[in-house]
Amino acid sequence: MFNGKLNRVQVDPALQNRVNAYNKYGGWGSQCNAVTEFKTTIKPLLIKNQSGLCAYCGLDFNDGIRQIHMDHIANKANHTTVIYNPDNLVCSCPRCNMDFKEDIETVTNCTSSDYSKWEFNIVHPYFDDPADFFEYDYITPGFIRNKKGINDVNRRKAINTIRLFELDSDYLLSKRKEKMFYNSVPKSISDIIIKISRYKRR
Repeated sequence: MFNGKLNRVQVDPALQNRVNAYNKYGGWGSQCNAVTEFKTTIKPLLIKNQSGLCAYCGLDFNDGIRQIHMDHIANKANHTTVIYNPDNLVCSCPRCNMDFKEDIETVTNCTSSDYSKWEFNIVHPYFDDPADFFEYDYITPGFIRNKKGINDVNRRKAINTIRLFELDSDYLLSKRKEKMFYNSVPKSISDIIIKISRYKRR
């Protein structure tokens, strides 16, 4: 999310049409060929589109994360019509998906049949630009807060997103500081530091 608004991802239209038949309660758990093909096709596309980062907290999937989750921005229990809508799917770390978001309601208005016109109470990875909602505190490097001067609706979305995913936690603050440091030194040196930090003695 914090690299900017995500590009929208699409799969082959024929596959999308086949899998849309499973936009129903329990459809995500189907073992049919269309569902299996859709999941195996779209997951690597999402990861690449997100530059290997969690869509919510920005944590690098290579930073010790053992499992990458696919998450429904509008939860699949309450919003079955968009279970297989690529605009409603992102990859996230287990921390954001399981510990924080789970099945929390993020939709405030879904009266339109057009998903892109739905309203959300968090910053949407595809429809919202994080730069319009967040800013970094340069006194405390890496500390994130809602952007000053934005309207009340966007301010609430920014605050909700920060609170839901604990974006201002000490854990993520330390991770962002590490990333800022690695980005400030030559890649050859940062690669060596990363390899050393991940080395495990046997």
